[in-house]
Amino acid sequence: MGRIGDTGPYSTENTKCITNAENGYDRRLNGSAARGERSGGRKLNNKQVREIYLSPDKLKILAERYCVGLWTIFNIKKGKTWKHITKDLGPSPQK
Repeated sequence: MGRIGDTGPYSTENTKCITNAENGYDRRLNGSAARGERSGGRKLNNKQVREIYLSPDKLKILAERYCVGLWTIFNIKKGKTWKHITKDLGPSPQK
């Protein structure tokens, strides 16, 4: 089920039966598709990445503080991303 024009409430007058792929295309076409971190989300700077890596705070708190997703925080803490910044900082406190 998708909304006509991908706007307005979900009601019988404003919906149509379409595939998931068609719904995704409509969302992109109408500008209502979710944007990931790679396609326009918040960018972190080196200082913020160091703060995230060294912080003992919970992942959810860090994600909210820096306006990024949980996976972004998780990958920084695990050393999967931003390695060039975190490699010499020692082990990251985990929570």
